[in-house]
Amino acid sequence: MNADVRVKGKLVEFSLGDLLTRERLRFMQQATGDLELKGRVLDYVELGDPPEAFVVMEVRGIKTPMLVPVSALQT
Repeated sequence: MNADVRVKGKLVEFSLGDLLTRERLRFMQQATGDLELKGRVLDYVELGDPPEAFVVMEVRGIKTPMLVPVSALQT
């Protein structure tokens, strides 16, 4: 049985690093605001006037911590 037949229609996971370099670049160019990421909350901050709540997140595979509005979090 071919691998393509066994996985067709199944939900699978993979790492961005597993993509060929050309495909990785194309993926980053085509990513939209619907792309969902998951990570660990490192800190909580309030910024602005009036203050808005944010978390500082560590996302596996991204070198720089990310600042995300608390209102956008899904648990």
